[in-house]
Amino acid sequence: IMNEAGETTLPYTLTTGDGSLGQFPAASNDGNDHNDYDHDIIPLECAAPEAPRCGWLHTICSSIVTNEHFEVFVFALIIVNGVLMGLDTLDVVRQNDVLYQAFESAEFLFLVMFTIELLLDFGYR
Repeated sequence: IMNEAGETTLPYTLTTGDGSLGQFPAASNDGNDHNDYDHDIIPLECAAPEAPRCGWLHTICSSIVTNEHFEVFVFALIIVNGVLMGLDTLDVVRQNDVLYQAFESAEFLFLVMFTIELLLDFGYR
C-alpha cells in the first residue's frame, strides 16, 4: 500500500507513546526477522464502515428478530410452507377448485409473512 508520501506501508497500525494510532512504513529487507519498531503492532480491521442506523427502528427490529419465540415461529412457518407446497402438487388439490383456492391463499399469506420477516431482518442488520 502506498501512502501520500509515496512510501510503501503495511496494513497495520501502531500505537505510539501517547496512545494515538498510525500506519508505519514497511520494514526494510536487511535480513532481520524482527521489525525495527518498538511499538505494539495491531492489524487493521478490514470491515467496511457501518452504515448509519435509525436508532428506534433498529431497536424495534432487533428486539423482534432476536426473540427466541420469533425464531421458532419463522422456523415453523418454513416447515408448514414446505408441507403445503408438497401437498399442492397432488392431483386431489389441483382438481378441487375450493381446495386449490385455499392453497393459493395460504401461499400468498406465507409470501406476506416471509416478506415481513425479511424487512425486519433488513431493519436489524
